[in-house]
Amino acid sequence: MRPTPPQKFLLLNEDLSRGAYPSPGAMLWLKDQGFRNLIYVGVGFPGRVEARLAKEMALSFTHVPVPIVNHPGGNYFDPDAIECAYKLLQESVDDGKGVYFFDDDGFSAVGFMTALFRKDHGWPTSSILEEFDWHSQNCADSIVLSSLKTQIFKTL
Repeated sequence: MRPTPPQKFLLLNEDLSRGAYPSPGAMLWLKDQGFRNLIYVGVGFPGRVEARLAKEMALSFTHVPVPIVNHPGGNYFDPDAIECAYKLLQESVDDGKGVYFFDDDGFSAVGFMTALFRKDHGWPTSSILEEFDWHSQNCADSIVLSSLKTQIFKTL
């Protein structure tokens, strides 16, 4: 198993990074970089291989599902689930252990939570949305992106 960064990896600060679901090689790379807490905010269930590997590598592997509701003209994600996941993310970062949070595609729920993090750290809304656009290029159809971006904008 060769250590490689996860797809769509982005370092947000020295203790926090985001991206897509890590392969076993990416999990090893994350551990080598000092990340000890893995938080999965996708809707699926983490695989047994990844959960076992995390345990063997002495990594914390937490799943906080953020379901897609996609109400027309309304929310794309369940706002309560986003709030719960973001609170756990903040608590984990405060523990001082490196945190890598991820979802299946590396931009949807992760993008929303990154927007909240950026807002809490004083970024202007226009910069937050520009970063989201940059990370979500060629990732989903325009209707999904529009719904998600609208919810992010309303939340900020």
